[in-house]
Amino acid sequence: MTMPSVSVVIPVYNVAQYLPQCLDSLIGQDLKNIEIICVNDGSKDDSLSLLRHYAEQDARIKIIDKANSGAGDSRNMGFTAAKGKYVIFLDADDFFDKQMLSLAFARIKETDADMVVFRYYLYDNRTGKAKEEDYAWMQVRDIKKETFAKEDVPEHIFNICANAPFVKLYKREFIAKHQLKFDNIKSCNDVAFSLLSLYYASKIALLDKPLVYYRINTNSQISATRGKHSDNVFTALRSFLRQCPITDKYLGSFNSFAVGVLAYEYKKTDEKKEFLHKAEEFLPLKMYNLFLYKIGRLPFYKKIFGIVSDGRRCYIYILGLRLKIRHKGTKSLT
Repeated sequence: MTMPSVSVVIPVYNVAQYLPQCLDSLIGQDLKNIEIICVNDGSKDDSLSLLRHYAEQDARIKIIDKANSGAGDSRNMGFTAAKGKYVIFLDADDFFDKQMLSLAFARIKETDADMVVFRYYLYDNRTGKAKEEDYAWMQVRDIKKETFAKEDVPEHIFNICANAPFVKLYKREFIAKHQLKFDNIKSCNDVAFSLLSLYYASKIALLDKPLVYYRINTNSQISATRGKHSDNVFTALRSFLRQCPITDKYLGSFNSFAVGVLAYEYKKTDEKKEFLHKAEEFLPLKMYNLFLYKIGRLPFYKKIFGIVSDGRRCYIYILGLRLKIRHKGTKSLT
């Protein structure tokens, strides 16, 4: 049997309403030599029967059926079963552009990179409209080298793209060599994995196109219960630091990333007071102030005169007026 060019690993848990669009987007890919590994994580809806129906129609779809143990464990199990030279991890409620795998595959082959990173769309489940997400891409657009590594952008390496694994096509042997694993926690199980992959990659290539549709405004159980597991973000960040005791050279980028992901999780947590206390313990004072700014909790006296910075831009408050200085030196009043 011919080795697949790409293995797509999908954890599946109670996503029957979104699964057909996800699978149809994979079956219709321009790149045909792929395998689609669907790990059913003890779904209680019609997800498994849908997977079996699709597998009957397309032999490239492989099903692993197991008791519920979480998306992190499902991704690790799917990776172990993967046979492709390259691998990508997709969530079952998201879907690919038709050219996604062919373009990413061509890019990673021509550069011999450990990973290729691309952009994505925010797909509004309520309206059906998609919007290009440009998160952090300005930090790397000016790189002229065909590939780069952490040494080339030490101040930005953990902020060059979204943390999610669905915006990265990996060389399978790279993941195996560094024994990268997804954490087995209820949420944020991909945080340490993605950070470690950016740190260890000796060659990262860019593909400046949005190729994945990330679904928002859903009523999925993961979204609905995320606020009950917001402590997992601290577990995930500490998991990365435990596995990778980074030097001061990269600490600024890590702290900037931590502020962003903590601000995102704070908005969803059910225990905001406790979360604030843990964030204050985790972050250096300067970064904690930035975190407070991002969540709209910066104390009033610091708005009279104060400075917060994330390494990419600086915010100066004078009598309540905010002066924003961008990384390229341009200024704007907002």
